[in-house]
Amino acid sequence: MKQTQKKKVFGVLAVAVLIALILIISFSMTGNVTEKDKEVIKIGVSLPLSGDVAFLGESAKNAILLAQSELGETKFEYVLIFEDNMFDGKQAATNAEKLISVNNVDAIISAFSGPANGITPKSEPAKVIHMSIASDTSVADGLYTFDHVTTPEEEVSLLVAEMQRKGISKVAYFGALNAGATPILNEFKRRAIEANIEIVLEDESQIGNNDFKTALIKAEKKNPDVYLLILGSPGLETFAKQSKELNQNIPMVGIESFDFTAEKDLFEGQWYVGFGVENAEFTEKYIAVYGENPQMFAADNYDNFNILIKGYESFKEKPTTTQVAEKILTFTNINSAFGLISSDENGVFTTKATLRQIVNGEVKILN
Repeated sequence: MKQTQKKKVFGVLAVAVLIALILIISFSMTGNVTEKDKEVIKIGVSLPLSGDVAFLGESAKNAILLAQSELGETKFEYVLIFEDNMFDGKQAATNAEKLISVNNVDAIISAFSGPANGITPKSEPAKVIHMSIASDTSVADGLYTFDHVTTPEEEVSLLVAEMQRKGISKVAYFGALNAGATPILNEFKRRAIEANIEIVLEDESQIGNNDFKTALIKAEKKNPDVYLLILGSPGLETFAKQSKELNQNIPMVGIESFDFTAEKDLFEGQWYVGFGVENAEFTEKYIAVYGENPQMFAADNYDNFNILIKGYESFKEKPTTTQVAEKILTFTNINSAFGLISSDENGVFTTKATLRQIVNGEVKILN
């Protein structure tokens, strides 16, 4: 009895094995064998997704998701992990610690100098690639950090040239005490001396400052031709409203400032210098998906994601972050949302500055 049962069991097993072999051979011949799972590349994204400039963070997030949707077939699987840094360097540092120690990311994408300066001290020692967008290009000094930006040198050069063209010789400066404004101010001071432009007042304030009236009254007495603003929201809006309350008619100019506000009507008619202009192809794709224009730095984030992927896809097997960083440093004349761009020896991808004006509540490119 037991021998008969054993024969039946062995018979069933033999049939099962035969069926399995037939299936394997069949799948091999038709090319339907399940491929080995792709290696995963984890990418942390630290953006201001809440607060006064959340509209910029959301647009940047959308641009990265747009880039991811366009990838097609890749050698590796790319997983995005989004974190809200609330436009705060300390929060960005906390996010970076979590992304590195808990999520074990291979790379981090960020925007703006404050957050970038919070992330780099965490990412660089951990050998985590950091793709940033920061006026403070020193964030790219390490091997693993890269910067995609219109540099202070580019922006200030255009600003001073336009001031000279308009006969502006006296400027009252109002800026935020942060890592993004400081290098721009330092460059303007240097160029102003060369161009015989006098800075009659220099006022730097903490982010979130709600009282400019005393400084505005003092500035008006200096009889400046313009107020030069390197402020972000909400200080920027507060400044404009308080100047109006004081019945001042002094024109305002800026570097990027008016792109940091959703209340652009406060600066109707004012001109300023901004970052590079993305090409029509990127803008059209963005509008087609999201139904609105991309905001400041959306295209830069789109590029940073694609540059990172290009670095990884250069290898057949999953590379180390050191290999990827060294590869990105060699990139020259690569296609981007701004045309052809290249990395310099420090890992900075530079775009051209543009002259802009607020017209009917919208940004108009003048050059």
